[in-house]
Amino acid sequence: MNQIVSRIKFLFIPFLPIAVLAISTYSFLFWLICVRLKILNLRDDIGSPMVLMLVFVLALLLPRFKRFSNTRPALMSSLFMAWGAMVAPCIPIQSYIKAVTAKLIVLDHVSQFNDYPPDYYYQLKNFYIDKQFTRFKTTVKVSGKRHDYLAINIFAVTPLFDNSGAAGIAHTEKSGIAWLGAEYPAVIDNKLPQPEKDEQYRAAIEGGKQSLQNKNLYDFKYLVRLEPAESENYIAAVRSKDSLNDVQPVIFLPTDISLDDVRKDKLFSVFLAFGLGSLVFLIALIITPKK
Repeated sequence: MNQIVSRIKFLFIPFLPIAVLAISTYSFLFWLICVRLKILNLRDDIGSPMVLMLVFVLALLLPRFKRFSNTRPALMSSLFMAWGAMVAPCIPIQSYIKAVTAKLIVLDHVSQFNDYPPDYYYQLKNFYIDKQFTRFKTTVKVSGKRHDYLAINIFAVTPLFDNSGAAGIAHTEKSGIAWLGAEYPAVIDNKLPQPEKDEQYRAAIEGGKQSLQNKNLYDFKYLVRLEPAESENYIAAVRSKDSLNDVQPVIFLPTDISLDDVRKDKLFSVFLAFGLGSLVFLIALIITPKK
């Protein structure tokens, strides 16, 4: 019991402020480099927090851990758990920082998009959607331990117009800038005979298209702009026609969740990741033998 109390007192309790310092440092660097200066555009980046947290672990935690772990396996196990607990919240922190620093830009018309610096959240007062101009991109990936399933994702993009008068084939071909995205996933059994598999594949494609036709695309509170790295399949759908190969399309995803709720959910994810990681680390400290 005394050994457990000592580990909590001399390892776990000091770990908490060190972890907060490390995560705060990463948060500031991410905000400065990716949000404020826009030097890099990172999406779900795991490499940089892994390296930065390792520096903090080796510099500030390793000396303490050496006093309580006399064997290399025990030492490495404890350090690994501490490192993992510090890395875990860094992924949700990225999306939280983007959400909390972004502004909700209100546009009278979608054609005003280029009048403002790019941001993440937009609200449209006047717009028109015509589903007849929707384009699709389908991806298929094998999934399962034994390649048991085919994961099908149907990416749909529908152009946004200022009004019904602006909608038309000529306008779309020349000015397909803003598009409303939607994704429809499906899974089929990869062990089926090929004819049946082909039939289910076609049914999944038609099901995705029918879901789009049945969906009220006007039912959203605001739009989330995707970064190019996040919208590759949507952009591929837009560029399924050669006429738009030289246009950089903007992909929006609709959401009916309030921006405040989005920020709260992302912040909760940060604390949840850190809390669970710290709990696992604490359990590891308690059960790891000293020798």
